[in-house]
Amino acid sequence: MATIQERGPLRDAGSVINMRAKKFTVSACLIGGFGLAACTTTTVVEPFYRPSAAQVDYAFRSPDADFGAYSRLHVTPLEIYFPDDVPQPPQADLDQLRSYFREAFLAAIGEDYELIYEPAPDALRVQAQVIDFKLIGMDGTYEPSARLRSLVANGELTFLMELQDSMSGRTLARAGDTTQTPAAERDDVAASWAAVRVAAQRWAQLFRAFLDSNLRNGRSAAAG
Repeated sequence: MATIQERGPLRDAGSVINMRAKKFTVSACLIGGFGLAACTTTTVVEPFYRPSAAQVDYAFRSPDADFGAYSRLHVTPLEIYFPDDVPQPPQADLDQLRSYFREAFLAAIGEDYELIYEPAPDALRVQAQVIDFKLIGMDGTYEPSARLRSLVANGELTFLMELQDSMSGRTLARAGDTTQTPAAERDDVAASWAAVRVAAQRWAQLFRAFLDSNLRNGRSAAAG
């Protein structure tokens, strides 16, 4: 893993997240299961609305998003962010955090949706980020601004997902959710790791339900 460079309030491998009220910008070197990948930048400015049936803290969808046009998933490496006033985390902790999300989402998706690693006309790109103030970032501090202020919380783990057209890069939907840990349990490391596994499984099941209801070959869509 590359040496982490401090470049902002949240850091990854030489990266920074910046979210503003009307503009969502991610500039990050992606960390995946096999190490450091290429840096990417995405900027989106357009109207979004919150779906009435949303089951997460933060969810917005483009009014003209047509998820029925997609039948495959273009997956990208999970990005992990933590405050820059904490020490470099052990590689084992980063690997464990990634493994919880990888196992949960692969189990939820199963063999029902094809995963690919390059853009395609029928592929929905899935980009996910974890902002960690619960485990490796539990002693850090960060004052979020604008859109993240009501989502990110000290002592908690925040999961963000962005869905894009894999060919054009246009953002179709964004979602975010944060764990809610009783104060008495926040110093229990073993309980915190167990809670993260449960949260990853919940988020994976919600994503699976979204796929079944919206993608071209989704079970609910096919049944309708």
